Amino acid sequence: ILERVSMDAIKVEQIHKCYPHKTQKAIDALSFRVKQGEFFGLLGQNGAGKSTILNIITQLVQKDSGRVFIEGIDTDCDPFTTKCALGIVPQEFNFNVFENVEEIILNQGGYYGFRHRELKARCQFLLERLDLWDKRHDAARTLSGGMKRRLMIARGLIHQPKILILDEPTAGVDVELRRGMWEFLKEINQQKVTIILTSHYLEEIERLCQEVAIIHQGKLLIQTGVRDLIEHAHQQVFILELAQPYEGPLAYGSHDLQQLDSTTLSITKKQGQTLEQVFSYLYQKNVLISSVKPQNNRLETLFISMTSKKEPAHV
Repeated sequence: ILERVSMDAIKVEQIHKCYPHKTQKAIDALSFRVKQGEFFGLLGQNGAGKSTILNIITQLVQKDSGRVFIEGIDTDCDPFTTKCALGIVPQEFNFNVFENVEEIILNQGGYYGFRHRELKARCQFLLERLDLWDKRHDAARTLSGGMKRRLMIARGLIHQPKILILDEPTAGVDVELRRGMWEFLKEINQQKVTIILTSHYLEEIERLCQEVAIIHQGKLLIQTGVRDLIEHAHQQVFILELAQPYEGPLAYGSHDLQQLDSTTLSITKKQGQTLEQVFSYLYQKNVLISSVKPQNNRLETLFISMTSKKEPAHV
């Protein structure tokens, strides 16, 4: 008899995992929930335990203790049913690079018992939507990095899973393709597919996710809504390169404006502030700007500030 719990898409309950010859636990009493139909972000610095907990959820890694429920079913009680509910897009490419694009997707669907005729229409839809239809007869090894990422997503969706797990799906993808993938993932989520996303791009989390959990040293640091998370990332530093040297004094009250040298400025923008006010001030001073770029990774800054405060987790 299968035990069912509350119908969260995923419930992780007091998971522990320690690898052999390691003194620190990879996962330490980790618990969190993902609601059905939610777009959920799983964040953490490198080595925080994100990949380990995803591998435990997908049953690629055996946990030391604790329980994982998929659609209310304990993975230990029914590993087959719970695996079938998941679509997995790992960080590393793991398909046969000598097979063509269509074969890779159709073969994946066959593992789940779908007939070839059923899969053809689904395969065509996914390849067309991900701009890979023209490449369907090409060997996977000939694809660009961005195309391979999209192929991984199509493969993960071919069996129409209820839950899609994405581990850094846009790593190495250019800005235009990344935004196209965002729109596609939003459409999938609107079709009631629960999505779990790990990412190093705070912009990606802002655009896509409703809820996030941050992991630090294998523990849950905080689980919260995206809006609350963004409030922690309250400031960002920009570097302004000037078109020509400027020697005069510069200061702007509400922003931290610093002159690094005669052709370089830095501006600290706090929450609720805009750069337009500073640009107007500089224009009045006849300071010509040639380029603007962010100095700091907001997600990295957020991790540093939160881990130093050691905020309690909220689930």
